[in-house]
Amino acid sequence: MTRRPGKKLSARAVRELLERMAYRLDAEMSRELMCRVYVFEDGSAALVDHDGRGVLWYSHQEMVSGYWASVRQAREGKDLSVNVLRDAERFQTQIPKLVADLPELLDIERVLLNFSEESLDAVDSAIRRFGPERILTAEVFPSLTAYVGEVIRRQVNGSWDVRTTHEGTRHEPDVVDPTGRRYAVLRIYKELLEYGRKASMRAFVHAALRTHRFLPRH
Repeated sequence: MTRRPGKKLSARAVRELLERMAYRLDAEMSRELMCRVYVFEDGSAALVDHDGRGVLWYSHQEMVSGYWASVRQAREGKDLSVNVLRDAERFQTQIPKLVADLPELLDIERVLLNFSEESLDAVDSAIRRFGPERILTAEVFPSLTAYVGEVIRRQVNGSWDVRTTHEGTRHEPDVVDPTGRRYAVLRIYKELLEYGRKASMRAFVHAALRTHRFLPRH
């Protein structure tokens, strides 16, 4: 079963919730997730970002277990991106729709996602707000991959390609520049697993664009 939060909360909704319900601060998870984690008497929890907005989890226990499962996967070096990247073989034909879905999925103003490196600041803010438990799902991750890849593709005048691995068991969408070099866009999955809310798509893209010229041809 996919672990999902309940609903997004505006800053006003967060204030009203804290005024209405008894709560305690989960200090450990607040440190781990780099936000304030409030636990309510009914077992739910609110994760509140620095801007006052938050996400309500109907089950604090499920949120915590999902987080530590992600940490274990990262430490074991598991790459399960194939499990959340739907229709990988046809990914490149779905990119416009996937990108169009991202603002609503991450609660970002559409006008902010203009395919610039700077636009990834809004994406990183959403990652801090929602965490990998929400981002690394079959609903969100394909759209995130499409947008991050599009930011790179437009910078390098590249194109999308879906490569079949040597084993023939999985298909990996990637951006390829005119020289044939690849950007390994799916590495963002590992970034999110390893760094959780600290993961930065802007830093990932910045590093990819600045260091790519030193990579060997494929």
